Amino acid sequence: NNQTLGYVYLDLFDRPGKMQGSMTLRARAAYNRPTQASKERKVAKAVLSTSIPPNPNENERTLLSHEQVRALFHEFGHCLHEVLSNTESYSQSGCNGQHAQTDFVE
Repeated sequence: NNQTLGYVYLDLFDRPGKMQGSMTLRARAAYNRPTQASKERKVAKAVLSTSIPPNPNENERTLLSHEQVRALFHEFGHCLHEVLSNTESYSQSGCNGQHAQTDFVE
């Protein structure tokens, strides 16, 4: 139906002061609001953040190690979970929902 499901923002490269590691952060949860007259679905926004060191030579591409690629796809899976979540409750949406057990999420 050509409807936007959500947005994934990428923050891939390391910089001074940035938290180290790979993580998915929820900027806004996806959920339906049945009490609203329009029953409009709130569109999810997720941030995929990693600490990939940029190539010191700005004229060359940054190549990823196998571990960096694995972490990128792992976190993208969490982003998909956030964006594709379809519930009527904010607290039940995405990876933070009570319906998602920790062993399933990770």
